[in-house]
Amino acid sequence: MKILINGINGKMGQEVANVLDNDKDIVLVGGVDKENTGIYTYPVYTNVSQIEEKPDVIIDFSVPVATLNILSYAKENNIPVVIATTGFTKEQLNTINEYSKHIPIFKSANMSYDINLMAKIVASLSKSLPNTDIEIIETHHNRKIDSPSGTALFLADSINEANNNKINIANTNDGMETPITEITVAIVSQIVFLCNAANTPKNIPITVPIITAHKP
Repeated sequence: MKILINGINGKMGQEVANVLDNDKDIVLVGGVDKENTGIYTYPVYTNVSQIEEKPDVIIDFSVPVATLNILSYAKENNIPVVIATTGFTKEQLNTINEYSKHIPIFKSANMSYDINLMAKIVASLSKSLPNTDIEIIETHHNRKIDSPSGTALFLADSINEANNNKINIANTNDGMETPITEITVAIVSQIVFLCNAANTPKNIPITVPIITAHKP
């Protein structure tokens, strides 16, 4: 399977590239980003019009504007897209939804199995414990762009879908390389505390090749 990474120069784009390079069943045909540093063994295109080899799937770990740009290319070439970018406005989300009517799109604010499991647990807690105060506290590196992060909003949405509890989201950017997400469920007589620390960014994109390998 041939894969193209949108946002390949970024932190997560590079992690995905490293994972794909070690998968014998996947060929990394290149990436798209605003700059071609010339330091990689694969091509990096600064414009979608430069893409030489059509991929089977596009993995997007970029910024919202770049996501919409690659979606236009994907639609023209009938290519499925995995979107892991966050920070979209409501209007941009509506645009993505329109694209999904023409091409297969898999979108998640967090590709980590741990975070998705955490979302299920806290949603269950929220449903079982109504009228409780819930706080989401996250700590990120100082290069984090969107705040609150897509992960925090994803967890908050999971809680709201289960039960409309009061939710407070707090963010800190203290330069830590390890993102930490904490959830506190405050009940009358006790506090339930959940915590996820991604001790390596590799546990986030590793699920992406599994997703793309099952393209219809």
